[in-house]
Amino acid sequence: MAMTLSTPLLMGQLVTLGATVCRAQRRDETERLLDMIMAYQAEGRLALKSDQVDTLVSAYRDARKAAGQSYRLADCRQRVTEVLQALNELPYCHNVLPPTAQPLHRPTAMPQRGEQLQDIEEAKSIRASLLQWCRESEHPDGWLLTLALSLASRLGMGERVIVSTLAMLRYEMVAKDSWLSIPTQPIELPQVGRYALQVPHDVWQALRAIRARAPSRAPDTLLVFSAREAEKPLHKRESVVRQRLNKAYQAYQKASRREGSLLIPRHCMSWYALARAARYLPVFAKVPPLWATLLTRYPLPTSTTRTLLGSSRWEDEPDTLNTTRTKMPVIAQAPEALTRPAGSWERPTASLPDDWARQLKNTINQCLNAILSEVGTPYTKAAHRQKIESIVTRYQRHVTELTHTDTSYVHLLLDWAYDLLCCQKTYKWKTVSTYLSRLSHMSILENSAILDLQEWDDDTIEDIQLTLLQEIRLEASTRADTLMLLRRFFSFCTELGLLDGLHLPQANIDVPMSTLRTEIISPRDAELLWKQLTHAGVIGSTNQMYALMLALGCYGGLRIGEVANLTLADIQIEPWVGFSDDFMNDAMSDIAPMDGATACWIIVRGGKTPAARRRIPLHVLACRDVIPTLNNWIQERRRQCATLPLKDIALFGPRGQADAYSKEAIGRAILPILKDGLGQRIDFHSLRHAAVSWLLLRLHAAQHHDFAESLSYRFDELFQIDRCQEVLDHFCSAGGDGILQRGNLYEAVAKWIGHRHSGTTLLHYAHTLSIIHSDILKQSR
Repeated sequence: MAMTLSTPLLMGQLVTLGATVCRAQRRDETERLLDMIMAYQAEGRLALKSDQVDTLVSAYRDARKAAGQSYRLADCRQRVTEVLQALNELPYCHNVLPPTAQPLHRPTAMPQRGEQLQDIEEAKSIRASLLQWCRESEHPDGWLLTLALSLASRLGMGERVIVSTLAMLRYEMVAKDSWLSIPTQPIELPQVGRYALQVPHDVWQALRAIRARAPSRAPDTLLVFSAREAEKPLHKRESVVRQRLNKAYQAYQKASRREGSLLIPRHCMSWYALARAARYLPVFAKVPPLWATLLTRYPLPTSTTRTLLGSSRWEDEPDTLNTTRTKMPVIAQAPEALTRPAGSWERPTASLPDDWARQLKNTINQCLNAILSEVGTPYTKAAHRQKIESIVTRYQRHVTELTHTDTSYVHLLLDWAYDLLCCQKTYKWKTVSTYLSRLSHMSILENSAILDLQEWDDDTIEDIQLTLLQEIRLEASTRADTLMLLRRFFSFCTELGLLDGLHLPQANIDVPMSTLRTEIISPRDAELLWKQLTHAGVIGSTNQMYALMLALGCYGGLRIGEVANLTLADIQIEPWVGFSDDFMNDAMSDIAPMDGATACWIIVRGGKTPAARRRIPLHVLACRDVIPTLNNWIQERRRQCATLPLKDIALFGPRGQADAYSKEAIGRAILPILKDGLGQRIDFHSLRHAAVSWLLLRLHAAQHHDFAESLSYRFDELFQIDRCQEVLDHFCSAGGDGILQRGNLYEAVAKWIGHRHSGTTLLHYAHTLSIIHSDILKQSR
């Protein structure tokens, strides 16, 4: 018989969990909300849907208004969200959280001014007329102009992307029929990835004509340049492409005035105006806004080099990942004895003043100004160096008082300033001031991760880099200079022993590290390594521990630091709502052995940003045999530390001890296993990329069964139609009714992986977008 929920019962359980909504100053409001929520219970569980949550928010707002309290909608919604989020940590609660506003691609999918509509209509009409002129005139750049216009009108490419792509267009990029391999950055270096897209027929028609006229079929041949012109640097070739496109378009305009069968342009009088108008045509052709705008501007997403389609000519490519994979059983060694107390830890920001980032910025400026006014030159003179050192130390104390740490980003910036001024003769005060001004941009200082560099990992460094790449207020040249300085500063930090072992941004290349991790593993790779690690079936063994870490990374998408932070209280294993109506009545007192179909939720309680705190549905993301193995592991860990509460027992730690292995210990121990079992270019963070990439394929396969049949993964368990449908159902329920119609599905995916914006997920973590994009373009014809 299902138990009856009540406000006192839930309050007691939330207090036991240490939920912040139960603190003294918030207890009354929480009890009021719980009283309202009780009306929605059914059979001893709470599962509010999106419409019920909206009703709850409205009722709560009315109650506050009637009581004479502030009733701003955003505040009421936030309070409801916090209470529902706390309730979701109880095993019998599965509430949809109120959606929050997120920046989407939709605002840029349509023209911003009404007068652009006539330009767009004219660009649409010019397409057919231009093809006729190209065939009749045999102009030397007719097909070049036709291709450029097709890239805008069919793929939504921006003018900058079109010109750079044509300037870098090599035979290898169009060697396979109907596929175009697009460089994801306007940079000619091996590290820059590609976006391999199956293009529509009219685009391929122009590509094929240009390919036929190429001087050579050598892979490195530039298709639109002679051998002599190919020697020019990229920026000069881009200028030449623009000139040729403009001249070809002028030739078309002259021909249109002579011949009555060609459309005479009235609005789009230059190549740039034509391209700017044509890029809106895909969305008018009913291509969904995301895909219509994905190639508008740099950076572009990066495709994996793995074979994804089961019936395509891409199967001819060597499987570079599998060539380095061992087939031998994996014998895992116990990690080094690097442990720490169980549970997540994050540096609190609630105690900091609201303007703490601005105060840090002011401290940097004050320190530099004090050096300028109080110290003479040259700064390398011994007495002057001593004076500067005392000034830097003085202001570092101010930073310590604010951040409660002595290894913050600002501490190291001031140390770097001292090093540049006093230890290197070539740097003047003005130069150093400019350097620090750029590296203390507010978008960087507002990231709470800067409070302590000792907590940084690869994800943090990449987040800082992406912050600058996405900062629209910076000029392109300033952004490039800042990234260069950032790399130099990080190198200085490594010399002092910080950021040791982390991957720093690439030198002389403005590309995020994530775009270099395109060698994602396949579900088959993960399953094979899982079986190698668990074939003995020894519960509590080191091999089993590493298998579960692998599963949390490649299925759950957890960061290595998040894996290290997990405790037994963070794993909720319970009957699956989709298969059983019975719920645990005593799940909070302990973890019961698993019986029947189960759901497994991973609670990530801490992280660098609020977005990192999330609830992961491992039961819909992982293979079926992962959950029973995880349950057995939890029972064994519980038996080893029977006297301690679950929140004090680490999920992964030394046998018989409640402490957790640190992320450094896990990384050092599991990295050889990943490289030997999955390939030399795979690390733990690569598993996170694989998790995102698989999930997007599964979500699209659930909506388009013919697409599912085309995948090389189609026989793997995760890509069976019923498993794909489970994932789609979960993410649609998480986003509320109509999520597919609103186009918000990828926002839910971003929340699952712990990103603040879906743009980060799509551009830098999803390496399977190109075949989904190709399938979307087929459907829109």
